[in-house]
Amino acid sequence: MTTAPEASEHIGYASAKGVATITLDRPGSGNAVTGPMTATLIGRVAEAAADDDVRVVIIRATGRHFCVGVDLAAHGHLSAPRREAIQGWPRERGGAYALAVLGLRKPVVSVVQGAAVGFGATLTLPTDIRIVGESARFAFPFVRRGITPEAVSTWLLPRVVGQGRASDWMLTGRMVGSAEAHAAGLASRVVPDDELDGVARSVAEDLAEQCAPAALAATRFMLWSMLGAADPWQAHRLESEFMSKLSGGADSAEGFASFLEKRSPQFGRVPDGFFTASHAWPAEPDDLDV
Repeated sequence: MTTAPEASEHIGYASAKGVATITLDRPGSGNAVTGPMTATLIGRVAEAAADDDVRVVIIRATGRHFCVGVDLAAHGHLSAPRREAIQGWPRERGGAYALAVLGLRKPVVSVVQGAAVGFGATLTLPTDIRIVGESARFAFPFVRRGITPEAVSTWLLPRVVGQGRASDWMLTGRMVGSAEAHAAGLASRVVPDDELDGVARSVAEDLAEQCAPAALAATRFMLWSMLGAADPWQAHRLESEFMSKLSGGADSAEGFASFLEKRSPQFGRVPDGFFTASHAWPAEPDDLDV
């Protein structure tokens, strides 16, 4: 996958104190995304995934708005070549991003201010903690544009806010303010806009410093994968497996010792072989056009 130079400029990446920060940085256009920007975004997620020093990922944006969606001035409606690609292989670019985030073995925090519309709204759904500013407003206006939702949002949104609210929001395409988003569970917490980055950074650094990477990775995997479990016995089996892997190990010993000694823990990295082939999402096709 190649990255256009201008796309790299609009999707920033920085890492410090165990936290990787991916930044949508096209404020003059409301952080509207182009195809190359989405491809770069997927690449940034992969970069964070491959760095063992990164324990938590933040996805944020500069300017007044988080993301007003796809850049319609650049794309308009789907071009004929793109329609043919989708018909030949029923996958779209936003879904590749969502699945990349869902496949991470690290918690993801999104930080939302202003408008999060269309892809701007759906790109927050696979994140684990959504820190939302008072100015934030979400919309899923796909039907108003004559298209359907993307980025795995028809699977994610009902699981985040429930089927009834997901139907309301997606079928009407109406705007949802920060208070309603919080009441529905879409927003983990709502804070004044000028406190957004500070709160998100505090949450991410606390996760990076106080939580064991292996335990975080296993817990995140179980939370997402058990959404489709048919019964609680499946969850019990998976929880038992990971509890067996971690109990009595170095991280659990350090976790209890640091608590009793009232000090910050010094956890290790996720051990090689900790996740097996049975702990993977279905394999991704290698011909997906991103």
